[in-house]
Amino acid sequence: MGRSKGKQPQQGMSDEELDQIIANGAPTSEIEKLFDRITFGLSGLQHEEFPPMRWIVRDLIPEGATMLFGKPKTGKSWLTLDLGLAVAMGGTFLGRQCEQGDVLGLFLEDHKRRIQDRVTRMIGARGCDWPSNFICATEWSRIDAGGLEMIRIWHRRAANPRLVIVDILEEVRPSGGRGKDKTLYSIDYAAVRPFQQLAAELGISIMIVHHQRKAGAENLLDTSSGTGGLSGGVDAVMLLGEDESGHFLWGKGREIDGFRFIVKMGEKFRWQALGAKPDSSGSPQRLRIIGILAEARGPLTTKQIADKLADLEPRNVANLLPQMARDREIFHRGRGIYSLQSHMTALDPDVNANTP
Repeated sequence: MGRSKGKQPQQGMSDEELDQIIANGAPTSEIEKLFDRITFGLSGLQHEEFPPMRWIVRDLIPEGATMLFGKPKTGKSWLTLDLGLAVAMGGTFLGRQCEQGDVLGLFLEDHKRRIQDRVTRMIGARGCDWPSNFICATEWSRIDAGGLEMIRIWHRRAANPRLVIVDILEEVRPSGGRGKDKTLYSIDYAAVRPFQQLAAELGISIMIVHHQRKAGAENLLDTSSGTGGLSGGVDAVMLLGEDESGHFLWGKGREIDGFRFIVKMGEKFRWQALGAKPDSSGSPQRLRIIGILAEARGPLTTKQIADKLADLEPRNVANLLPQMARDREIFHRGRGIYSLQSHMTALDPDVNANTP
């Protein structure tokens, strides 16, 4: 049985190009050829074999296009730089091993001095050679003006291309305005869909950074700056957020289970995962307790928790902890000892299957 390389039938042709062929009034024979080329039967698909899914970071970032949302100044650029260094150097990201390979980092809101300063803080100026397989740029063409082809050039030249970081989407999205036949959704979709198609064509991961608006929403995806077209046009979505418990990273996608865990920028400005973030829309006091337990990375006594909440009465803290345990926001380990479940099973997919 032959092994398929997993090519998409319409690889190399965008949705707009397909529409244009038909709109231009191509002869029926040409449209029939197009139909035969882009369709496939389930009977043939049943026995077709595809290479296994490759992960940049196991169970977090697969091949394909991923959107990373976050409010300004929450650390999105530090997070993506941390990811890029981990992939280029074959290290870990949020405690998980990365597949080593070449990285292209488009840091379009930065300059060389800032990038140098950040990498120095993260891995040091001396003691190790900085990775030669991590190529950076601080300016780039828009995707409708050569930007995608420039990524293909990097891909052809790289020995083992694995990851492209686009920070930030606004700098490379198509410059055309809203036409009379275009909705805001379709404009946003068209801004990210080419990245999704390119990632599938090249077999790489593309991380696209975009701002999150300040206003809150019941569903985290609704807080992104833009329409649902941004999340609908990619394979996975991640959000770097912050509440009273600290920073958290939430994600879901077509190839990944939902996850939500507490993260912290640790020493040398590298991000760390502190454990699964419980579902909680409770009071700021509850979120602070969750943050304290996450920071501790292990069980704490009632007194230890109360000591870290100096502005609250110890009696009130002692009363609140059993309530949180009953609500399954935290876990009672016995004799006045509490923890997060994720201290026992940090980053386990079954624990992290929390979605908004």
